[in-house]
Amino acid sequence: MTSSGEPTETDALLSLSPSNIQVNVSATSDDDSDTLSSGQDVVASDAPGRHFTALTRTASSLRSPSSIFRSPLVPHFVLDGPSGKSASRHAAPSCHLPQSAPQAYGVLRTHSFPSDLYSGARFSRFEIEEALRQRNGTTLLDWLKGKGRNPFSAAMRKQEQKEKDREKRTKAQHRESFSYDFFESRVNMQHDQEQTEGAIRSLNIARWVMTFLVGLGTALVACFVEFWTSLLSTFRTSTVESLVAGEVDGSHSFGVGYVFYALISVGFVSIASYCVAILCPVAGGSGISEIKATLNGIKIHRVVRLKTLFCKAFGILFSVAGGLPSGKEGPMIHSGSIIGAGLSQGKSSSFGVDTSWTKFKGFRNDKEKRDFISCGAAAGVAAAFGAPIGGVLFALEEGASFWHQNLTWRTFFCAMVSAFVLNYFMTFIEANESAEPTPNVGHGFIGGTLGTQTGTFSFGQFQGSMAYEALDVPVFIVMGMIGGLAGAAFNGANMVLTQFRKRYVTHRYLRFGEALLIAFSMATASFWLSYFFRHVPQPRWRL
Repeated sequence: MTSSGEPTETDALLSLSPSNIQVNVSATSDDDSDTLSSGQDVVASDAPGRHFTALTRTASSLRSPSSIFRSPLVPHFVLDGPSGKSASRHAAPSCHLPQSAPQAYGVLRTHSFPSDLYSGARFSRFEIEEALRQRNGTTLLDWLKGKGRNPFSAAMRKQEQKEKDREKRTKAQHRESFSYDFFESRVNMQHDQEQTEGAIRSLNIARWVMTFLVGLGTALVACFVEFWTSLLSTFRTSTVESLVAGEVDGSHSFGVGYVFYALISVGFVSIASYCVAILCPVAGGSGISEIKATLNGIKIHRVVRLKTLFCKAFGILFSVAGGLPSGKEGPMIHSGSIIGAGLSQGKSSSFGVDTSWTKFKGFRNDKEKRDFISCGAAAGVAAAFGAPIGGVLFALEEGASFWHQNLTWRTFFCAMVSAFVLNYFMTFIEANESAEPTPNVGHGFIGGTLGTQTGTFSFGQFQGSMAYEALDVPVFIVMGMIGGLAGAAFNGANMVLTQFRKRYVTHRYLRFGEALLIAFSMATASFWLSYFFRHVPQPRWRL
């Protein structure tokens, strides 16, 4: 208790049992300490002419201590005026508890919210404030505010934020993880000693065959995404071009092309948004962060499941076809990792598929699964950029924290298979899309020459060559500086927008609607900007 009579820290311990109700109100300070208690109706005086009255209400049942603030039996700390003036209005009613009511304890601290119960339950300051206001009168919090002591000040909000951060760290510490080390038990050591040379050789051969299949599967997924993305994008643009041509010659009304362009774009994006916002939220984004976490031992549920692969593939397919400025590079890394994890285990939890355990028993452990995920990630980089060595470097530097020399050769082999198969099949896709087929390109799976596209990432096909002059170098330097500044500004704006979306766009249907709104905005901007800026000078090279 301070010299002015203001409580520095007030704790109230409420003990409830079928036989008695007792409230202990204590005010502590550096110089003195008082503890006053009474029977059912407690009056604890802290200064002449003022007193605190602890009020309770009857409860029909009290099942657990954690319901002390949520049940009708709620402690109220009300500040009365001078003794006798308002005692009748704030008098504590009689309390009748059922004989089956269990023992319950609750601690309320006026200066350190949320409250702690002995059972470990925590309540926010808003819940406690609501509990204190269940009866008419001035609460202790209102009295403190009137004295100029706001318990919800900036310092208190900062302390509350620290508690929330501490809870997040505690949850992160209890997140499940992979066990990348074999158990050093007698059974496991005996099993390793009993392995014959032929069994070890067969396991190594099977490991390389599985690595080849991972690279092949990643390339086929990339071909599937590239082919259908190109096909749907061509359908959208060709349909709008025919409608706009009809507007020019008068066969269609003005604006029909824009309406169909927006509808097709929003329709494609709605499919992609449904896949990643409602059907499988873990498939959203590029997936690189999730794969890096998995390779470092953090287990994220459903991140490498076959359902996630389907949602990822169809999501990126329809989002790019719908006109969103998203790329296929990051999702290809995630897709390759899922293929590596799924093929090596020989089962799918999403679709209930499981092969014989004896066929994949050498791979069904976290260590082998991690290595195949690394191979799949390298294959995804190779499929996206046509760079096998870049895939190996990505898996080595950015991905896995566990590495060995044999894994280097396996990831490089898997990346080469992925890049070659993609380049081989993209030859026929280019031959079918080209209006002027190149001689001897794409004629059958045996004959012909390979195409020029080595990955899903491409700047287009250029005809002719253009030599640069020495005076162009300063221009390139200025362009690089402008690009760096623009990139920094974009990253800053993206961070602010991400924090805003994380706080307000939390429901999955809000995210679904957000994607549709962005698709409509992008379609509107791309259509009318091209309409108002139709007269563009012909470049010196053709894309």
